[in-house]
Amino acid sequence: MDRSGGFKLSKFLKPGTDSGTHGTHARQWCNGERGTHDYVLLVSERSLLPVLTTARDLDDLVPRFMRQLDKMISALGVRQGLIDRELSQMEPIHFGRTNSRSVLGTMNDFVQMFKYMLPDGQDLSLLDWSLQLAKAPCGPIDMESPNRLTQRLLENPHNFEVIDGDCA
Repeated sequence: MDRSGGFKLSKFLKPGTDSGTHGTHARQWCNGERGTHDYVLLVSERSLLPVLTTARDLDDLVPRFMRQLDKMISALGVRQGLIDRELSQMEPIHFGRTNSRSVLGTMNDFVQMFKYMLPDGQDLSLLDWSLQLAKAPCGPIDMESPNRLTQRLLENPHNFEVIDGDCA
């Protein structure tokens, strides 16, 4: 992303990393089209979980993103077995432009928040910045924060509810 208006990530990726449709909770990821120099913002369509990574070496984007996502979900307190399951179900990974105006609006909000966080948090890591963004309540997910929704979706992927506290 650059300060002059951004770039289309898909122009820089090799064939095979284009848009696709998948079914896991964090698997449909959209790339930011605008933002601050040297960063790529990827956002889950379902949970709106943001993951920041550097824009350098786009040939290495997928493994870098997967490592960053693993660290991000781990920092949210999700059990490693659930993280491993989610990451394995994401392969092969595809990045694409979102058709959702809600996701695009949220991405724009994240980009603005990130721009204002940069001057105050120069010593923060991309993981720390991503975690800060993930705490923000988001309208498209009923003012829940992406970090909480991601935890809930990964811990209870089928969204089962226990009624009367008895599963018998």
